[in-house]
Amino acid sequence: MTQHVRQAHPPGDGCPSDRGCNICNLFLCAVCGGAEGSLASECPGFKMPADLETAICAGAIDYRNGR
Repeated sequence: MTQHVRQAHPPGDGCPSDRGCNICNLFLCAVCGGAEGSLASECPGFKMPADLETAICAGAIDYRNGR
């Protein structure tokens, strides 16, 4: 099982907004680029193209056990 890795601000850089930003307020995977509804059950380990994110978000496909 490959875990998603939460995106963070670069070291030394805080959030530019006093209300937070997408990095602070959403779960964004630093590896696959998925966010919230476009996160597969497991991280595929590569940057997903937009059509794959859309299919995951729609519930048409998922990523588990390495495929």
